[in-house]
Amino acid sequence: MHGRYSWVIVALPLVLHSSCKQTDWEYDADGDGYDDEDDCNPGDATIYPGAEDPFGDGVDQSCDQCTDGELGREGDGVDQDCDGYPLDHPDGESLLADFDEWDCNDNDGTIHPGAEEISGDGIDQNCDEMDCDDVDGDGECGDSDCDDENPALNNFDVDGDGYTTCNDPPDCDDGDASISPEDADGDGASDCDDPPDCDDDDPALNQDDADGDGYTTCDGDCDDADADLSLDDLDGDGYSSCDGDCHDGDGQIGPGATPETACDDGVDNDCNGMVDCLDFGCHGAAACPLAGFVTVHAGTPFTMGSPGDEVGGHPSETQHEVTLTRDYEIGITEVTQAAFEVLLGWNPSDCSDGCGDDYPVQDISLWDAAAYANELSAHRGLTPCYELDAVVCVDLLEVPDYWDCFNDLQDGIGDAEISLGGGASSPYECEGFRLPTEAEWEYAARSEGTVYDAFPAGGNLLVGDEEYDDPYLLLDDGSYLDDQSWFYGSSSGVLHPVGLLDPNPLGLYDMAGNLIERCYEDWDLYPGAAVEDPWVAPIDDSMITRGGSWWTDPWTHRSAWRSQSWPDYRDGKIGVRLVRTL
Repeated sequence: MHGRYSWVIVALPLVLHSSCKQTDWEYDADGDGYDDEDDCNPGDATIYPGAEDPFGDGVDQSCDQCTDGELGREGDGVDQDCDGYPLDHPDGESLLADFDEWDCNDNDGTIHPGAEEISGDGIDQNCDEMDCDDVDGDGECGDSDCDDENPALNNFDVDGDGYTTCNDPPDCDDGDASISPEDADGDGASDCDDPPDCDDDDPALNQDDADGDGYTTCDGDCDDADADLSLDDLDGDGYSSCDGDCHDGDGQIGPGATPETACDDGVDNDCNGMVDCLDFGCHGAAACPLAGFVTVHAGTPFTMGSPGDEVGGHPSETQHEVTLTRDYEIGITEVTQAAFEVLLGWNPSDCSDGCGDDYPVQDISLWDAAAYANELSAHRGLTPCYELDAVVCVDLLEVPDYWDCFNDLQDGIGDAEISLGGGASSPYECEGFRLPTEAEWEYAARSEGTVYDAFPAGGNLLVGDEEYDDPYLLLDDGSYLDDQSWFYGSSSGVLHPVGLLDPNPLGLYDMAGNLIERCYEDWDLYPGAAVEDPWVAPIDDSMITRGGSWWTDPWTHRSAWRSQSWPDYRDGKIGVRLVRTL
Protein backbone atom coordinates (compact mmCIF):
# COMPACT_ATOMS: atom_id res chain seq x y z
CA MET A 1 0.00 0.00 0.00
CA HIS A 2 1.11 3.50 -0.83
CA GLY A 3 2.65 5.19 2.01
CA ARG A 4 0.42 3.64 4.59
CA TYR A 5 0.11 0.33 6.55
CA SER A 6 -3.12 -1.49 7.04
CA TRP A 7 -3.58 -3.39 10.40
CA VAL A 8 -5.73 -6.49 10.73
CA ILE A 9 -6.78 -7.60 14.19
CA VAL A 10 -7.58 -11.25 14.52
CA ALA A 11 -9.62 -12.40 17.50
CA LEU A 12 -8.02 -15.40 19.09
CA PRO A 13 -9.84 -17.82 21.37
CA LEU A 14 -9.28 -17.49 25.12
CA VAL A 15 -7.71 -20.59 26.38
CA LEU A 16 -8.14 -21.47 30.11
CA HIS A 17 -5.79 -23.91 31.40
CA SER A 18 -6.95 -26.71 33.63
CA SER A 19 -4.63 -25.57 36.22
CA CYS A 20 -6.75 -22.42 36.79
CA LYS A 21 -9.54 -22.19 39.47
CA GLN A 22 -13.19 -21.67 38.27
CA THR A 23 -15.05 -18.68 39.84
CA ASP A 24 -18.92 -18.96 40.86
CA TRP A 25 -20.63 -15.72 40.06
CA GLU A 26 -23.59 -14.61 42.24
CA TYR A 27 -26.19 -12.24 40.94
CA ASP A 28 -28.47 -10.51 43.57
CA ALA A 29 -29.98 -7.68 41.70
CA ASP A 30 -32.35 -6.54 44.49
CA GLY A 31 -29.88 -7.05 47.31
CA ASP A 32 -32.18 -9.21 49.39
CA GLY A 33 -29.45 -11.79 50.03
CA TYR A 34 -30.76 -14.42 47.63
CA ASP A 35 -29.32 -15.32 44.24
CA ASP A 36 -31.57 -14.19 41.49
CA GLU A 37 -31.84 -17.81 40.37
CA ASP A 38 -33.45 -18.72 43.71
CA ASP A 39 -35.32 -15.51 44.19
CA CYS A 40 -38.84 -15.73 42.71
CA ASN A 41 -38.76 -11.94 42.27
CA PRO A 42 -35.13 -10.71 41.91
CA GLY A 43 -36.41 -7.22 41.41
CA ASP A 44 -38.11 -6.85 44.81
CA ALA A 45 -36.05 -7.09 47.98
CA THR A 46 -39.21 -7.87 50.07
CA ILE A 47 -39.81 -11.07 48.18
CA TYR A 48 -37.50 -14.01 48.80
CA PRO A 49 -37.65 -17.55 50.12
CA GLY A 50 -38.73 -17.60 53.75
CA ALA A 51 -39.97 -14.01 53.81
CA GLU A 52 -42.98 -13.22 55.95
CA ASP A 53 -45.97 -13.77 53.73
CA PRO A 54 -49.09 -11.83 54.85
CA PHE A 55 -52.16 -13.86 53.99
CA GLY A 56 -54.62 -12.62 51.39
CA ASP A 57 -52.69 -9.80 49.68
CA GLY A 58 -52.30 -11.72 46.41
CA VAL A 59 -48.45 -11.71 46.62
CA ASP A 60 -46.22 -14.72 47.25
CA GLN A 61 -43.62 -13.03 49.44
CA SER A 62 -42.10 -16.29 50.68
CA CYS A 63 -41.67 -17.90 47.26
CA ASP A 64 -43.18 -21.18 48.57
CA GLN A 65 -45.44 -21.57 45.56
CA CYS A 66 -48.05 -23.41 47.77
CA THR A 67 -51.73 -23.16 47.09
CA ASP A 68 -54.07 -21.73 49.70
CA GLY A 69 -56.70 -24.52 49.63
CA GLU A 70 -60.14 -23.24 48.78
CA LEU A 71 -58.84 -19.72 48.21
CA GLY A 72 -56.95 -20.78 45.09
CA ARG A 73 -54.22 -18.12 45.43
CA GLU A 74 -50.92 -19.79 44.68
CA GLY A 75 -48.34 -19.05 47.32
CA ASP A 76 -50.31 -16.26 49.02
CA GLY A 77 -50.35 -17.25 52.74
CA VAL A 78 -48.49 -19.00 55.47
CA ASP A 79 -48.59 -22.65 54.41
CA GLN A 80 -45.14 -23.94 55.11
CA ASP A 81 -46.03 -27.58 54.63
CA CYS A 82 -47.93 -26.93 51.42
CA ASP A 83 -50.92 -28.98 52.48
CA GLY A 84 -53.40 -26.37 51.34
CA TYR A 85 -54.20 -25.01 54.80
CA PRO A 86 -52.45 -21.92 56.14
CA LEU A 87 -51.43 -21.61 59.77
CA ASP A 88 -53.66 -19.40 61.84
CA HIS A 89 -51.95 -16.02 62.25
CA PRO A 90 -52.20 -13.84 65.35
CA ASP A 91 -52.57 -10.72 63.24
CA GLY A 92 -56.31 -10.76 62.50
CA GLU A 93 -56.09 -7.94 59.97
CA SER A 94 -53.78 -9.94 57.78
CA LEU A 95 -56.18 -12.86 57.52
CA LEU A 96 -59.36 -13.39 55.54
CA ALA A 97 -62.29 -13.13 57.92
CA ASP A 98 -64.27 -15.88 56.18
CA PHE A 99 -61.54 -18.51 56.34
CA ASP A 100 -62.30 -20.89 59.18
CA GLU A 101 -60.16 -23.96 58.55
CA TRP A 102 -56.64 -23.39 59.83
CA ASP A 103 -53.74 -25.77 59.91
CA CYS A 104 -52.95 -26.86 63.46
CA ASN A 105 -49.45 -27.99 62.34
CA ASP A 106 -47.95 -26.09 59.38
CA ASN A 107 -44.75 -28.13 59.47
CA ASP A 108 -46.39 -31.44 58.52
CA GLY A 109 -48.36 -31.78 55.31
CA THR A 110 -50.22 -34.85 56.64
CA ILE A 111 -51.77 -32.79 59.43
CA HIS A 112 -54.55 -30.43 58.47
CA PRO A 113 -58.35 -30.08 58.63
CA GLY A 114 -60.00 -32.98 56.84
CA ALA A 115 -56.98 -35.25 57.03
CA GLU A 116 -57.54 -38.94 57.83
CA GLU A 117 -57.39 -39.42 61.58
CA ILE A 118 -55.39 -42.34 62.98
CA SER A 119 -57.01 -43.07 66.32
CA GLY A 120 -54.78 -43.68 69.31
CA ASP A 121 -51.43 -42.66 67.81
CA GLY A 122 -51.15 -39.56 69.99
CA ILE A 123 -51.45 -37.20 67.01
CA ASP A 124 -54.40 -35.02 66.05
CA GLN A 125 -54.24 -35.44 62.25
CA ASN A 126 -57.49 -33.63 61.39
CA CYS A 127 -57.02 -30.65 63.75
CA ASP A 128 -60.22 -31.29 65.74
CA GLU A 129 -58.28 -31.46 69.01
CA MET A 130 -59.03 -35.19 69.31
CA ASP A 131 -56.92 -38.25 68.60
CA CYS A 132 -59.87 -40.08 67.03
CA ASP A 133 -62.55 -39.73 64.37
CA ASP A 134 -65.41 -37.38 65.38
CA VAL A 135 -67.52 -37.00 62.26
CA ASP A 136 -70.31 -34.97 63.84
CA GLY A 137 -67.94 -32.77 65.85
CA ASP A 138 -69.71 -33.30 69.16
CA GLY A 139 -66.45 -34.00 71.01
CA GLU A 140 -66.88 -37.77 71.32
CA CYS A 141 -64.87 -40.34 69.42
CA GLY A 142 -66.82 -42.16 66.75
CA ASP A 143 -66.00 -45.60 68.13
CA SER A 144 -67.88 -44.75 71.36
CA ASP A 145 -70.44 -42.25 69.99
CA CYS A 146 -73.85 -43.95 69.54
CA ASP A 147 -74.43 -41.80 66.44
CA ASP A 148 -71.38 -40.03 65.02
CA GLU A 149 -73.45 -38.29 62.37
CA ASN A 150 -75.69 -36.53 64.90
CA PRO A 151 -73.97 -34.07 67.27
CA ALA A 152 -77.05 -34.13 69.55
CA LEU A 153 -76.40 -37.78 70.42
CA ASN A 154 -73.39 -38.66 72.55
CA ASN A 155 -72.43 -40.28 75.83
CA PHE A 156 -71.69 -37.09 77.76
CA ASP A 157 -73.86 -36.67 80.89
CA VAL A 158 -73.77 -32.89 80.94
CA ASP A 159 -76.28 -32.34 83.79
CA GLY A 160 -75.06 -35.25 85.90
CA ASP A 161 -78.46 -36.96 86.23
CA GLY A 162 -77.09 -40.34 85.18
CA TYR A 163 -78.58 -40.24 81.68
CA THR A 164 -77.11 -39.17 78.31
CA THR A 165 -78.64 -38.49 74.92
CA CYS A 166 -77.35 -41.93 73.89
CA ASN A 167 -79.45 -43.72 76.51
CA ASP A 168 -82.51 -45.70 75.46
CA PRO A 169 -84.70 -43.82 76.07
CA PRO A 170 -82.43 -40.77 75.74
CA ASP A 171 -82.15 -37.85 78.13
CA CYS A 172 -84.49 -35.31 76.56
CA ASP A 173 -82.80 -32.36 78.29
CA ASP A 174 -79.16 -32.93 79.21
CA GLY A 175 -78.89 -29.43 80.56
CA ASP A 176 -81.42 -29.94 83.36
CA ALA A 177 -80.74 -32.60 85.99
CA SER A 178 -84.40 -32.53 87.10
CA ILE A 179 -85.51 -33.88 83.70
CA SER A 180 -84.53 -37.40 82.71
CA PRO A 181 -86.03 -40.61 81.26
CA GLU A 182 -85.95 -42.25 84.70
CA ASP A 183 -89.34 -43.70 85.71
CA ALA A 184 -88.95 -43.24 89.47
CA ASP A 185 -92.43 -44.44 90.45
CA GLY A 186 -92.57 -47.30 87.97
CA ASP A 187 -95.83 -46.25 86.32
CA GLY A 188 -94.36 -46.36 82.80
CA ALA A 189 -94.08 -42.57 82.47
CA SER A 190 -91.14 -40.21 83.00
CA ASP A 191 -90.28 -36.51 82.80
CA CYS A 192 -89.10 -37.08 79.23
CA ASP A 193 -92.45 -38.34 77.98
CA ASP A 194 -94.67 -36.05 75.93
CA PRO A 195 -96.57 -34.97 77.92
CA PRO A 196 -94.30 -35.60 80.94
CA ASP A 197 -95.28 -37.47 84.09
CA CYS A 198 -96.85 -34.87 86.38
CA ASP A 199 -95.65 -36.64 89.55
CA ASP A 200 -92.89 -39.22 89.16
CA ASP A 201 -93.08 -40.04 92.88
CA ASP A 202 -96.67 -41.28 92.69
CA PRO A 203 -97.48 -44.20 90.36
CA ALA A 204 -101.18 -43.31 90.55
CA LEU A 205 -100.52 -40.01 88.76
CA ASN A 206 -99.54 -40.15 85.09
CA GLN A 207 -100.65 -39.00 81.64
CA ASP A 208 -102.17 -42.34 80.59
CA ASP A 209 -105.88 -42.06 79.86
CA ALA A 210 -106.68 -45.68 80.64
CA ASP A 211 -110.46 -45.40 80.36
CA GLY A 212 -110.47 -43.13 77.32
CA ASP A 213 -112.67 -40.44 78.83
CA GLY A 214 -110.29 -37.67 77.82
CA TYR A 215 -108.84 -37.18 81.29
CA THR A 216 -105.82 -38.66 83.03
CA THR A 217 -104.99 -38.93 86.71
CA CYS A 218 -102.65 -35.99 86.12
CA ASP A 219 -105.72 -34.01 85.11
CA GLY A 220 -107.50 -35.16 88.24
CA ASP A 221 -109.51 -38.10 86.85
CA CYS A 222 -110.76 -39.76 90.03
CA ASP A 223 -111.11 -43.20 88.45
CA ASP A 224 -109.14 -43.85 85.27
CA ALA A 225 -110.63 -47.31 84.96
CA ASP A 226 -114.20 -46.04 84.70
CA ALA A 227 -115.09 -43.77 81.77
CA ASP A 228 -118.30 -42.78 83.53
CA LEU A 229 -116.27 -40.99 86.18
CA SER A 230 -114.55 -37.94 84.73
CA LEU A 231 -114.08 -34.20 85.16
CA ASP A 232 -116.85 -33.31 82.68
CA ASP A 233 -119.74 -31.34 84.18
CA LEU A 234 -122.38 -32.28 81.64
CA ASP A 235 -125.36 -30.67 83.35
CA GLY A 236 -123.55 -27.48 84.37
CA ASP A 237 -124.40 -27.69 88.05
CA GLY A 238 -120.79 -27.17 89.11
CA TYR A 239 -120.17 -30.83 89.88
CA SER A 240 -118.74 -33.61 87.75
CA SER A 241 -119.06 -37.33 88.32
CA CYS A 242 -115.60 -37.12 89.90
CA ASP A 243 -117.00 -34.58 92.35
CA GLY A 244 -119.71 -37.06 93.32
CA ASP A 245 -122.48 -35.99 90.93
CA CYS A 246 -124.54 -39.18 90.81
CA HIS A 247 -126.65 -37.89 87.90
CA ASP A 248 -124.65 -35.59 85.64
CA GLY A 249 -127.56 -35.24 83.26
CA ASP A 250 -129.79 -33.39 85.73
CA GLY A 251 -128.66 -30.07 87.16
CA GLN A 252 -131.09 -30.46 90.08
CA ILE A 253 -129.32 -33.60 91.30
CA GLY A 254 -125.82 -33.38 92.72
CA PRO A 255 -123.70 -32.82 95.83
CA GLY A 256 -124.74 -29.18 95.90
CA ALA A 257 -128.46 -29.89 95.79
CA THR A 258 -130.68 -29.39 98.81
CA PRO A 259 -130.60 -32.68 100.76
CA GLU A 260 -133.51 -34.79 99.68
CA THR A 261 -135.70 -32.04 98.24
CA ALA A 262 -138.46 -34.66 98.14
CA CYS A 263 -138.34 -37.31 100.83
CA ASP A 264 -140.63 -39.70 99.01
CA ASP A 265 -139.47 -39.50 95.37
CA GLY A 266 -137.04 -42.42 95.48
CA VAL A 267 -134.23 -40.16 94.20
CA ASP A 268 -130.91 -39.56 95.92
CA ASN A 269 -131.11 -35.81 95.31
CA ASP A 270 -127.89 -34.84 97.11
CA CYS A 271 -125.87 -37.87 95.93
CA ASN A 272 -124.85 -38.97 99.42
CA GLY A 273 -125.81 -42.59 98.86
CA MET A 274 -128.95 -42.40 100.99
CA VAL A 275 -132.40 -42.21 99.50
CA ASP A 276 -135.44 -40.55 101.03
CA CYS A 277 -136.05 -41.45 104.66
CA LEU A 278 -132.59 -42.97 105.04
CA ASP A 279 -131.06 -39.58 104.30
CA PHE A 280 -130.25 -37.34 107.23
CA GLY A 281 -131.83 -34.48 105.33
CA CYS A 282 -135.19 -36.23 105.61
CA HIS A 283 -135.09 -36.93 109.30
CA GLY A 284 -138.21 -35.45 110.85
CA ALA A 285 -139.85 -34.84 107.48
CA ALA A 286 -143.58 -35.55 107.16
CA ALA A 287 -142.90 -38.51 104.89
CA CYS A 288 -140.42 -39.96 107.40
CA PRO A 289 -141.88 -39.64 110.89
CA LEU A 290 -139.67 -42.37 112.37
CA ALA A 291 -136.35 -41.19 110.98
CA GLY A 292 -133.64 -39.62 113.02
CA PHE A 293 -132.87 -39.12 116.70
CA VAL A 294 -134.57 -37.79 119.81
CA THR A 295 -132.74 -35.47 122.19
CA VAL A 296 -132.50 -36.72 125.76
CA HIS A 297 -132.02 -33.96 128.33
CA ALA A 298 -129.67 -35.00 131.11
CA GLY A 299 -129.08 -33.45 134.54
CA THR A 300 -132.10 -34.88 136.37
CA PRO A 301 -131.38 -37.80 138.73
CA PHE A 302 -133.48 -40.89 138.02
CA THR A 303 -134.05 -44.20 139.73
CA MET A 304 -132.36 -46.98 137.80
CA GLY A 305 -133.32 -50.61 138.41
CA SER A 306 -136.54 -52.13 139.72
CA PRO A 307 -138.26 -52.20 143.10
CA GLY A 308 -138.13 -55.48 144.97
CA ASP A 309 -141.81 -56.24 144.37
CA GLU A 310 -141.83 -55.70 140.59
CA VAL A 311 -143.25 -58.77 138.86
CA GLY A 312 -140.47 -60.38 136.84
CA GLY A 313 -137.77 -58.43 138.72
CA HIS A 314 -134.28 -59.80 139.36
CA PRO A 315 -131.82 -59.30 142.26
CA SER A 316 -129.25 -57.76 139.87
CA GLU A 317 -131.65 -54.83 139.23
CA THR A 318 -131.02 -53.10 142.57
CA GLN A 319 -132.49 -49.60 142.50
CA HIS A 320 -130.03 -46.70 142.81
CA GLU A 321 -129.91 -43.02 141.87
CA VAL A 322 -128.10 -42.05 138.64
CA THR A 323 -127.36 -38.61 137.19
CA LEU A 324 -126.27 -38.18 133.59
CA THR A 325 -124.53 -34.83 133.12
CA ARG A 326 -124.51 -34.64 129.33
CA ASP A 327 -127.40 -34.30 126.91
CA TYR A 328 -127.42 -36.92 124.18
CA GLU A 329 -129.51 -38.03 121.25
CA ILE A 330 -130.77 -41.56 120.73
CA GLY A 331 -132.18 -43.31 117.67
CA ILE A 332 -135.96 -43.17 117.38
CA THR A 333 -135.78 -46.79 116.23
CA GLU A 334 -133.29 -49.60 116.16
CA VAL A 335 -130.84 -49.36 113.24
CA THR A 336 -132.63 -50.69 110.16
CA GLN A 337 -131.30 -53.14 107.61
CA ALA A 338 -131.46 -50.49 104.90
CA ALA A 339 -129.51 -47.97 106.97
CA PHE A 340 -126.84 -50.54 107.78
CA GLU A 341 -126.52 -51.65 104.16
CA VAL A 342 -126.36 -48.11 102.80
CA LEU A 343 -123.25 -47.35 104.86
CA LEU A 344 -121.50 -50.73 104.84
CA GLY A 345 -122.76 -52.20 101.56
CA TRP A 346 -123.84 -55.44 103.22
CA ASN A 347 -126.84 -56.78 105.12
CA PRO A 348 -125.94 -59.52 107.64
CA SER A 349 -129.54 -60.19 108.73
CA ASP A 350 -131.05 -63.66 108.80
CA CYS A 351 -133.98 -63.40 106.40
CA SER A 352 -135.67 -66.39 107.95
CA ASP A 353 -136.46 -64.08 110.88
CA GLY A 354 -137.63 -61.20 108.67
CA CYS A 355 -135.96 -59.04 106.02
CA GLY A 356 -136.66 -55.64 104.50
CA ASP A 357 -135.51 -52.04 104.50
CA ASP A 358 -137.66 -51.16 107.54
CA TYR A 359 -136.72 -54.24 109.55
CA PRO A 360 -134.08 -53.81 112.27
CA VAL A 361 -130.65 -55.20 111.38
CA GLN A 362 -129.75 -58.33 113.36
CA ASP A 363 -127.12 -61.08 113.45
CA ILE A 364 -124.43 -58.46 114.10
CA SER A 365 -121.46 -58.69 116.44
CA LEU A 366 -120.47 -55.91 118.81
CA TRP A 367 -117.66 -55.00 116.37
CA ASP A 368 -120.09 -54.85 113.41
CA ALA A 369 -122.23 -52.40 115.40
CA ALA A 370 -119.15 -50.32 116.34
CA ALA A 371 -118.01 -50.21 112.70
CA TYR A 372 -121.45 -48.98 111.62
CA ALA A 373 -121.32 -46.26 114.31
CA ASN A 374 -117.88 -45.20 113.05
CA GLU A 375 -119.04 -44.95 109.44
CA LEU A 376 -122.11 -42.96 110.41
CA SER A 377 -119.85 -40.59 112.35
CA ALA A 378 -117.52 -40.20 109.37
CA HIS A 379 -120.49 -39.57 107.10
CA ARG A 380 -121.62 -36.76 109.35
CA GLY A 381 -118.09 -35.29 109.68
CA LEU A 382 -117.69 -36.41 113.30
CA THR A 383 -114.71 -38.07 114.96
CA PRO A 384 -115.41 -41.82 115.16
CA CYS A 385 -115.78 -43.15 118.68
CA TYR A 386 -114.11 -46.53 118.28
CA GLU A 387 -110.77 -47.92 117.20
CA LEU A 388 -110.82 -51.47 115.85
CA ASP A 389 -107.47 -53.26 115.60
CA ALA A 390 -106.33 -56.83 114.89
CA VAL A 391 -109.53 -57.41 112.91
CA VAL A 392 -110.41 -61.01 112.00
CA CYS A 393 -113.46 -61.78 109.89
CA VAL A 394 -115.96 -64.50 110.80
CA ASP A 395 -114.28 -66.82 108.25
CA LEU A 396 -110.99 -66.27 110.18
CA LEU A 397 -109.47 -64.03 107.50
CA GLU A 398 -107.16 -61.46 109.08
CA VAL A 399 -107.62 -58.07 107.39
CA PRO A 400 -105.97 -54.65 107.78
CA ASP A 401 -109.30 -52.83 107.36
CA TYR A 402 -112.63 -53.92 108.83
CA TRP A 403 -114.33 -52.99 105.56
CA ASP A 404 -112.90 -56.18 104.07
CA CYS A 405 -115.16 -58.26 106.36
CA PHE A 406 -118.45 -56.79 105.17
CA ASN A 407 -119.54 -59.24 102.50
CA ASP A 408 -121.32 -62.59 102.28
CA LEU A 409 -118.03 -64.50 102.10
CA GLN A 410 -116.28 -63.05 105.16
CA ASP A 411 -119.66 -62.57 106.92
CA GLY A 412 -118.70 -59.66 109.19
CA ILE A 413 -116.19 -59.11 111.99
CA GLY A 414 -115.55 -62.20 114.08
CA ASP A 415 -112.90 -60.76 116.41
CA ALA A 416 -111.14 -57.45 117.03
CA GLU A 417 -109.47 -55.31 119.64
CA ILE A 418 -111.86 -52.45 120.39
CA SER A 419 -111.13 -49.27 122.32
CA LEU A 420 -112.36 -45.68 122.54
CA GLY A 421 -110.83 -43.30 120.02
CA GLY A 422 -110.35 -39.57 119.73
CA GLY A 423 -108.67 -39.32 123.14
CA ALA A 424 -111.91 -40.10 125.00
CA SER A 425 -111.60 -41.75 128.42
CA SER A 426 -115.29 -42.66 128.53
CA PRO A 427 -118.09 -43.01 125.97
CA TYR A 428 -119.65 -39.77 127.23
CA GLU A 429 -116.63 -37.86 125.86
CA CYS A 430 -116.86 -39.27 122.33
CA GLU A 431 -117.89 -36.88 119.56
CA GLY A 432 -119.30 -39.44 117.14
CA PHE A 433 -122.08 -41.99 117.19
CA ARG A 434 -121.75 -44.97 119.51
CA LEU A 435 -123.52 -47.70 121.42
CA PRO A 436 -125.26 -46.41 124.58
CA THR A 437 -124.10 -47.02 128.10
CA GLU A 438 -126.51 -49.05 130.23
CA ALA A 439 -127.59 -45.95 132.17
CA GLU A 440 -128.26 -43.98 128.94
CA TRP A 441 -130.37 -46.81 127.57
CA GLU A 442 -132.57 -47.09 130.69
CA TYR A 443 -132.84 -43.29 131.15
CA ALA A 444 -134.19 -43.03 127.58
CA ALA A 445 -136.44 -46.06 128.03
CA ARG A 446 -137.95 -44.39 131.11
CA SER A 447 -138.41 -41.12 129.14
CA GLU A 448 -135.85 -39.12 131.15
CA GLY A 449 -136.90 -40.87 134.37
CA THR A 450 -140.58 -39.96 134.16
CA VAL A 451 -141.90 -43.52 133.77
CA TYR A 452 -141.62 -45.62 136.91
CA ASP A 453 -143.69 -48.55 135.65
CA ALA A 454 -142.03 -51.70 134.43
CA PHE A 455 -142.56 -51.06 130.71
CA PRO A 456 -141.38 -48.05 128.64
CA ALA A 457 -144.90 -46.92 127.67
CA GLY A 458 -146.27 -47.69 131.14
CA GLY A 459 -147.90 -50.61 132.90
CA ASN A 460 -146.78 -53.57 135.00
CA LEU A 461 -147.30 -57.29 134.82
CA LEU A 462 -150.23 -58.50 136.89
CA VAL A 463 -149.37 -60.65 139.86
CA GLY A 464 -149.99 -64.34 139.14
CA ASP A 465 -150.55 -63.85 135.41
CA GLU A 466 -148.41 -66.54 133.81
CA GLU A 467 -150.01 -66.73 130.37
CA TYR A 468 -147.07 -65.05 128.74
CA ASP A 469 -147.79 -66.54 125.37
CA ASP A 470 -151.07 -64.68 125.31
CA PRO A 471 -150.87 -62.12 122.47
CA TYR A 472 -153.25 -59.85 124.36
CA LEU A 473 -151.42 -59.65 127.67
CA LEU A 474 -153.25 -57.23 129.97
CA LEU A 475 -151.18 -54.96 132.20
CA ASP A 476 -152.14 -53.48 135.58
CA ASP A 477 -153.02 -50.08 134.07
CA GLY A 478 -155.58 -51.62 131.69
CA SER A 479 -153.29 -51.43 128.62
CA TYR A 480 -152.04 -54.41 126.66
CA LEU A 481 -148.35 -55.24 126.31
CA ASP A 482 -148.74 -56.13 122.63
CA ASP A 483 -149.63 -52.44 121.96
CA GLN A 484 -146.05 -51.41 122.75
CA SER A 485 -143.94 -54.56 122.44
CA TRP A 486 -143.24 -57.50 120.15
CA PHE A 487 -142.76 -60.39 122.60
CA TYR A 488 -143.02 -64.17 122.28
CA GLY A 489 -146.77 -64.23 122.54
CA SER A 490 -147.49 -61.36 120.15
CA SER A 491 -144.79 -61.64 117.49
CA SER A 492 -145.96 -64.87 115.86
CA GLY A 493 -142.35 -66.00 116.10
CA VAL A 494 -140.93 -63.52 113.57
CA LEU A 495 -139.20 -60.13 113.46
CA HIS A 496 -141.25 -57.05 112.56
CA PRO A 497 -140.54 -53.70 110.87
CA VAL A 498 -139.63 -50.87 113.22
CA GLY A 499 -142.12 -48.34 114.52
CA LEU A 500 -145.36 -50.28 114.14
CA LEU A 501 -146.34 -50.17 117.84
CA ASP A 502 -146.86 -47.37 120.35
CA PRO A 503 -143.75 -45.40 121.34
CA ASN A 504 -142.84 -44.41 124.89
CA PRO A 505 -143.57 -40.81 126.02
CA LEU A 506 -140.16 -39.68 124.68
CA GLY A 507 -141.13 -40.88 121.18
CA LEU A 508 -138.90 -43.96 121.05
CA TYR A 509 -140.19 -47.11 119.37
CA ASP A 510 -139.56 -50.75 120.27
CA MET A 511 -137.65 -50.03 123.48
CA ALA A 512 -139.58 -52.94 124.99
CA GLY A 513 -139.06 -55.47 122.24
CA ASN A 514 -138.45 -56.60 118.68
CA LEU A 515 -134.66 -56.90 119.27
CA ILE A 516 -132.37 -57.06 122.29
CA GLU A 517 -130.02 -54.06 122.00
CA ARG A 518 -126.25 -54.01 122.58
CA CYS A 519 -124.53 -51.57 124.96
CA TYR A 520 -120.82 -50.79 125.15
CA GLU A 521 -120.27 -51.67 128.78
CA ASP A 522 -119.01 -54.58 130.85
CA TRP A 523 -121.39 -56.55 133.08
CA ASP A 524 -121.14 -55.60 136.77
CA LEU A 525 -123.35 -55.39 139.85
CA TYR A 526 -125.01 -52.04 140.48
CA PRO A 527 -123.47 -49.78 143.15
CA GLY A 528 -125.37 -49.25 146.41
CA ALA A 529 -125.02 -45.45 146.34
CA ALA A 530 -125.93 -42.64 143.93
CA VAL A 531 -123.58 -42.31 140.96
CA GLU A 532 -122.88 -39.84 138.17
CA ASP A 533 -122.21 -40.80 134.54
CA PRO A 534 -121.67 -44.49 135.36
CA TRP A 535 -119.77 -46.72 132.96
CA VAL A 536 -117.93 -50.00 133.45
CA ALA A 537 -115.13 -50.31 130.91
CA PRO A 538 -115.09 -53.66 129.08
CA ILE A 539 -112.55 -56.01 130.64
CA ASP A 540 -113.77 -59.44 129.51
CA ASP A 541 -116.21 -61.07 127.08
CA SER A 542 -119.36 -60.38 129.11
CA MET A 543 -121.06 -57.27 127.65
CA ILE A 544 -124.36 -55.66 128.64
CA THR A 545 -127.46 -55.99 126.43
CA ARG A 546 -130.84 -54.42 127.21
CA GLY A 547 -134.50 -54.92 126.25
CA GLY A 548 -136.40 -58.00 125.11
CA SER A 549 -136.88 -59.56 121.70
CA TRP A 550 -139.60 -61.03 119.52
CA TRP A 551 -138.69 -64.46 120.91
CA THR A 552 -138.41 -63.74 124.69
CA ASP A 553 -140.92 -63.70 127.53
CA PRO A 554 -142.71 -60.48 128.61
CA TRP A 555 -140.73 -59.99 131.85
CA THR A 556 -137.53 -59.51 129.73
CA HIS A 557 -139.17 -56.46 128.10
CA ARG A 558 -139.19 -54.43 131.29
CA SER A 559 -137.05 -51.25 131.34
CA ALA A 560 -134.96 -52.62 134.23
CA TRP A 561 -134.22 -56.00 132.65
CA ARG A 562 -130.47 -56.69 132.31
CA SER A 563 -128.89 -59.34 130.13
CA GLN A 564 -125.45 -60.02 128.75
CA SER A 565 -123.89 -61.39 125.62
CA TRP A 566 -120.50 -62.03 124.06
CA PRO A 567 -119.12 -59.51 121.53
CA ASP A 568 -118.88 -62.16 118.81
CA TYR A 569 -122.31 -63.69 119.44
CA ARG A 570 -124.58 -63.41 116.42
CA ASP A 571 -128.27 -64.03 116.74
CA GLY A 572 -131.49 -63.09 115.00
CA LYS A 573 -132.67 -61.56 118.28
CA ILE A 574 -129.82 -59.03 118.81
CA GLY A 575 -129.55 -55.58 117.19
CA VAL A 576 -128.45 -52.06 118.11
CA ARG A 577 -129.72 -48.52 118.69
CA LEU A 578 -127.17 -45.68 118.53
CA VAL A 579 -126.64 -42.59 120.67
CA ARG A 580 -124.43 -39.51 120.47
CA THR A 581 -123.30 -37.07 123.14
CA LEU A 582 -124.45 -33.52 122.36
